Amino acid sequence: KITGTQNDLRKLTMKQMASLLRSYGMKDKQIGVLKRWDRVHVIRDLSTKAASDGMGDEMERFARGEKLRLSDQRQNYKERIQEIWRRQIMSLTADAGTEAAATSDLGIGSVKDTNEV
Repeated sequence: KITGTQNDLRKLTMKQMASLLRSYGMKDKQIGVLKRWDRVHVIRDLSTKAASDGMGDEMERFARGEKLRLSDQRQNYKERIQEIWRRQIMSLTADAGTEAAATSDLGIGSVKDTNEV
C-alpha cells in the first residue's frame, strides 16, 4: 500500500510535467510521446526512486512511500510519547533544581531564618 504525495501531480499542466521530466533527464522526444497520465506516472515513479536512493533533491515532494503497518504505527507513537515524557521530566526536574537553588541563595525557607524573626 502507498501513501499520497505531498503535492498533487494531477494539477500540473502538460508543460510543467514536461519540464519536470526534462529535469529528470528525459529527452523531449520521449516526453512528447507520453500522454498526460503516463507523464504523471513516470514523474511519480522517478521521484519515488530518487527519494529511495536518498538523492535529496526537490523532486522528492512527488514521491510516494509505503504505508506503515498498524503495529509499526503504534510503535512509532509509543516512542514519540516516551520521548515527550522524558523531556517533560527533564524540564520539570531542571526547573525544580533551579527553584531550590534560587530559594537557598536568598535564604528563603530556611529554618534558621524563620527562628530569627
